[in-house]
Amino acid sequence: MFFTNTLFPAVQLDFHDFYQSLIACSGCIAQFNHPGDDPTQTWNGFEYVAGADDKLNQFEMSGGGDTWNLFFMALDKGWHVSPVYNQDNHSADWGTKDDGRSGYFLKALNRVELYDAMKNRRSFSTLDKNASLRLMAQDLCWMGSILSGVQSLDLSVEATDADSSDAFTQIELFGKGQQVLGTVSCGGKQNCSGTVSLPVSGPGFVFARATQADGNTLVSAPIWFAP
Repeated sequence: MFFTNTLFPAVQLDFHDFYQSLIACSGCIAQFNHPGDDPTQTWNGFEYVAGADDKLNQFEMSGGGDTWNLFFMALDKGWHVSPVYNQDNHSADWGTKDDGRSGYFLKALNRVELYDAMKNRRSFSTLDKNASLRLMAQDLCWMGSILSGVQSLDLSVEATDADSSDAFTQIELFGKGQQVLGTVSCGGKQNCSGTVSLPVSGPGFVFARATQADGNTLVSAPIWFAP
């Protein structure tokens, strides 16, 4: 839970009760935490609850389970969630435990703009602390956008890394059912970008995954679309 000044009830054995508390919480943002840590930790297969969708919009990719497949499960069920990563620190080793990070695109480095980025799902998860990934539609609509009335999308994607020793091999665009909708070859570049044009039919989504030569990956927030 983020951006709440009060604690939720200490015991809520049914996650539906948590959803009702979330819906009643003005300004709150929530995150699916540690999906798949336990085989049953999927919130009843990511059962969709429409009233909570606008507030439950982060998805932790750093859980102990198969978060890649679970991310698709949540998206396919209708949740509008964007990927994030954290170190889950239980000791004073913030920033040094590993190189996994959540990335957000902000207009300014302050609490108001962070809330705006989290609320509107302008996030990416990364296993490289110096790398970033951005997905745009029509060079105007940020990843995290929910679009309607579109028949095609021109998607621009850009992956960058501040370390000259790090290189990208490819960027893939994924849609429903883990279908690969397009690929940008990076050829070992430190900065990689490209544009992919896609026809749009029916409700769906598209997001990017960038892969580095050392195997590290970055995952962008989706862009959702409806006819």
